[in-house]
Amino acid sequence: MKDGTETVGQVFGMEIIEEVIVEGHNAMPDKTEEIIQEGLRQVTEVVSNMAEGTGILTP
Repeated sequence: MKDGTETVGQVFGMEIIEEVIVEGHNAMPDKTEEIIQEGLRQVTEVVSNMAEGTGILTP
């Protein structure tokens, strides 16, 4: 187990299949906005890929 995320997800019966970790924004304050935006882009991509086969989201 890398962190508590797997435990929380498993409590609700979820299998962690992908994760996005946004890091570096504190170490590089001049690139904070860029780093966070890239993390959010990755989250959007993961969610889109997960929902693609479920019919939950429609384009």
